[in-house]
Amino acid sequence: MKQRSIVFTAVLLLATASCGKQAPTPPAPDCAGAVDNILKVSQEDIQKASIDSAKLKDVLLGRCKEDKWSGDVTKCVIAAKMTQGLTNCQDQVMTPEQKDKLAKAIQDVAGADPGSGSDTGSGAGSGSAAESGSAGSGSSGSAK
Repeated sequence: MKQRSIVFTAVLLLATASCGKQAPTPPAPDCAGAVDNILKVSQEDIQKASIDSAKLKDVLLGRCKEDKWSGDVTKCVIAAKMTQGLTNCQDQVMTPEQKDKLAKAIQDVAGADPGSGSDTGSGAGSGSAAESGSAGSGSSGSAK
């Protein structure tokens, strides 16, 4: 009788162990967390380019949701501590289409800034800051 009990316990343990070996679930996207970190990490560049951070936040949230950034993308962006980390996320986990749409959206926001027309050097400054603030959108051929 004791041997039957041991066999039953072993079978039960094996059954529960095999149930736990399901494929890992990818992380759920956290657009708000990702966008907050992009703004935090890129704060200095955003200020230098006189980009409206509220407008940029709305645009970034829209791109994240509309382009369906994966949990891997948002997890990477949230973990980034510097703009180079944001660039790495773009290069490693974003699709080319997501990168292009993000770069265009940020350029649009940088160009739409009401104060940008009065500063003679704002065109070049807002482009480079927009690239840094976009998780390194760099689709304009910037060096790595």
